[in-house]
Amino acid sequence: MILMTLQLSTFMALATPSAQKPPPRHVSMFAEVGVQALGFQPLPANPNFSIGAETLVVTRPIYGLHVGGSAGGFWQVHFLRGAHLEASLSNRWTAPFGLYGAIDFSLGAQLGVVPGTNYRAEKSGPPTAARSNVHAGARLGLGAELGVDLSRITRVPLRVFMHYRQLAITPFMPGNDLPAMGLSVWTGGVAYRFGGRR
Repeated sequence: MILMTLQLSTFMALATPSAQKPPPRHVSMFAEVGVQALGFQPLPANPNFSIGAETLVVTRPIYGLHVGGSAGGFWQVHFLRGAHLEASLSNRWTAPFGLYGAIDFSLGAQLGVVPGTNYRAEKSGPPTAARSNVHAGARLGLGAELGVDLSRITRVPLRVFMHYRQLAITPFMPGNDLPAMGLSVWTGGVAYRFGGRR
């Protein structure tokens, strides 16, 4: 009888669903605007902007892993103008009073147009005009973000942040001697959260 009671109670414990709540889920929409430049410092400054969304996939007391995507545009005066599309993975650590820091990785692509006539160097003879002024490239980036999550100290589900990224663009320009080029991007932005915390 005692053995049957123990077996029944064990079965009931396994069959009863866990009372733990799943981690909070949310989607954040964000917009950021700033400057970019070839190399490692944003000078001369050229405009850059993007909009996107991210969602929380892993949560801990002060840590969150976010997956997101963005689309935007850039304008490098007298050189290149175009659009970019990126996917990102962000590791974010947030203090109870709302201050947070993040490190992110991104992978994407860009499509740009060179204004005017683009010339290509030939092995023999004078340079000739390129067939197309449109250039596609891959973007690989590493970034750091610093901001304040206002939802930790108020009821407003808003984040305000500053973001720095160092990107590698390849190919830099088809037919150019440089297969890749660094790109520095400094932006500021806001994000609005729909759903759970963090």
